[in-house]
Amino acid sequence: MENDGINRRKFLGTTAAVGLGALAHPSFSARVFGANDRIVMGIIGAGGRGRGVMQEFIHQGAEFAAVCDVYRVNTELGMETAGAKAKPCADHRELLERKDIDAGLIATP
Repeated sequence: MENDGINRRKFLGTTAAVGLGALAHPSFSARVFGANDRIVMGIIGAGGRGRGVMQEFIHQGAEFAAVCDVYRVNTELGMETAGAKAKPCADHRELLERKDIDAGLIATP
């Protein structure tokens, strides 16, 4: 029996397309952020895909202040991608409690 509802693959494909479409929109990429407008982000899940998406956000002007991953190697690689201002977090709740973070990127399997 075929399921006519949404499946995981279709959901992920649709949300990825919408997210990337929003990043590509001229109003987002053409905007110049001032010091008070800079988007400060944190990442939960700094594996290969997470670091790739981080680079896209950095390219758009975002700054990463925190990197969290349960696997220490990914945290260290994420710190290299994020830059010197970022702080590592061993627990995602620590990242979520920070008041200086405007947005979170969750890139977990």
